[in-house]
Amino acid sequence: MRRVAPALVFALGCSGSSPAASTAPTTVTEMPATYECSPSVGLVAPATVCSDAAPCTSLLPTIRDRTSITTASDVPTCTAPSARGGFTDGAPQTRVDADGVTRYACVFVPAAASESAPVPLVVFFHGAGGSADNAYRLTSLRRKAASYSLSDTPGAPTGFALVSIEGRNLHWPTIDARDGPHHDVYHRDLASPSSNLDIANADAFIDAVVA
Repeated sequence: MRRVAPALVFALGCSGSSPAASTAPTTVTEMPATYECSPSVGLVAPATVCSDAAPCTSLLPTIRDRTSITTASDVPTCTAPSARGGFTDGAPQTRVDADGVTRYACVFVPAAASESAPVPLVVFFHGAGGSADNAYRLTSLRRKAASYSLSDTPGAPTGFALVSIEGRNLHWPTIDARDGPHHDVYHRDLASPSSNLDIANADAFIDAVVA
């Protein structure tokens, strides 16, 4: 059975305030539309993806290379610059989520890892406006993954598996302009399986790498 580390969950309302005492959904008006909120899961429905039919135009200020986004996800390169080791892990792993969106993750597993010699798994989630490539470009995780030891057990194999998950391009339910690459943190359904497609996606990629 997979051992899962404890998670820290922040119980926040839709717009960052503490949940109301009532469990009845309330309606709040935020840009770019009206969103229904619940004290139990935050945003009642998951955030929606950018598409041809519903392009994202209220973009994060850090996005300067485009004025609108019509694709549900960008595709990471899974490569590191020379300053970070110049690693190239090939095409990202893919899966199709329940909405039919192709999802991507950069994956590295040390050659010495096996069923009889398991290694730790590190899962990387980029921030708002980021990419799975951030693990390669902005950190030394990929450089360390091949040989750094995270175990105190004598004789344990060195290195760790690294899974860096690409978020989707989402309409973001805030007054300020923040559409773009995100992991949905507003619809906090922690059930298994979760109706939050980003939580379900992370579960699926973790299961695939563990297997």
